Amino acid sequence: MDRLEKYLHDEFGLSLDTIGRERALHKVRALMHAAGFFDSGDYIDALVGSEEQRQRLFDAVTVAESWFFRDEAPFSFLNRWATDRHRQRPQDHLHLLSIPCAGGEEAYSIAITLLKAGIPDSAFDVDAIDLNSRLVERAREGVFGSHSFRGVKRDDYADFFLPAPSGDALEVRARVKERIRFAEGNLFSLENVLNGRRFDAIFCRNLLIYFSPESQVRALNILRDRLVPDGVLFLGHAEAGAGVLDLFEPCGVAGAFAFNARKGSVLPARGGGPLRETMVKGAVKGAKKRGAVGKSARPRPRVAAADGAISAQQKVFLDLKRLADSGNLSTAVEQCDILLDHASDDARVLYLCGVVNEASGRHEKACLLYRRALEVDPHQSDVMFHLAATLEALGETAEARQLKATAGNLKGRQDEQEAGGD
Repeated sequence: MDRLEKYLHDEFGLSLDTIGRERALHKVRALMHAAGFFDSGDYIDALVGSEEQRQRLFDAVTVAESWFFRDEAPFSFLNRWATDRHRQRPQDHLHLLSIPCAGGEEAYSIAITLLKAGIPDSAFDVDAIDLNSRLVERAREGVFGSHSFRGVKRDDYADFFLPAPSGDALEVRARVKERIRFAEGNLFSLENVLNGRRFDAIFCRNLLIYFSPESQVRALNILRDRLVPDGVLFLGHAEAGAGVLDLFEPCGVAGAFAFNARKGSVLPARGGGPLRETMVKGAVKGAKKRGAVGKSARPRPRVAAADGAISAQQKVFLDLKRLADSGNLSTAVEQCDILLDHASDDARVLYLCGVVNEASGRHEKACLLYRRALEVDPHQSDVMFHLAATLEALGETAEARQLKATAGNLKGRQDEQEAGGD
């Protein structure tokens, strides 16, 4: 499957390590066989010549999940930012971008936020782009069921929706629809869709988590180039790591994950950058100085030592446990990013970093880490239970139920084996 993996990376920027390698490859094989292909080379030839086949492949290995005003804080900040901007420069027309826009909930949330902020209809527009043509068409229709409004008080936004002809669905009013241009497109070939347009604000949330490090760098440089000099980039909470901070600086609003471009900054083609290297070296150096850490409520890991000395990497791991146990989650998340650079194939590290991200509300990132931990060691019932809980928080109840059942059966067998060994 090497050629197919390379195709996914080159065409879409996707990394199977972040998606979940075995799960993704299983889906790709099933899709390939269903299309009548049993040779990856023949299948790739078909993909190159068929937009429909490419779309099916992309849909199979990614999850398009969104809802109105997801995470709330970015939209609260957008309201304040747009209000201040319009007050200071009322003559300016605001251009905003939502990519990927999925089924349209985010793009409509952006437009509604600006309208509620008092920005005139004629003073802004929103471009909304997604690779999935089916989702783009659904977004244009603007009809949404109750699942798209979870966590939202409908009465707060009733003025922007009409009852749909059937069921409990609601349809976005024409006034909102008219502010948005929906289009099918790829982040890595935006010029085909945007024709040089630049934006005052870009929402690109929970896309980078699917990318390889090289594709993340490429994407961040593209997004920076699409922003006006004082524009704002909104990312997902699982994406606001050191690589982003090489190129952008936080706007300073908790929970919004909003950034301004650093002047004159360009990420190197192969990622990371000097800030990432500095963080890693500093963390390891600090771990050497700190030495032993306090006791953890969790079982202590077996530590591989050379000549009786604990490695710096192990000390960073133990320090992370201390931070997590003490509730210092913001620092623990930073330590996770550092530790994963050096131990991305260690199941216990993946599990602990998943717990830290889950506790911090970074559910998408936690899911990815739990899945990677299960790829390394598929017999971890605790990881399965955590993944199931996180999936439930994201609304993925069917997979969560299946995981709970699997974890319960596995835990039962493990308990029986332990009892038999006593």
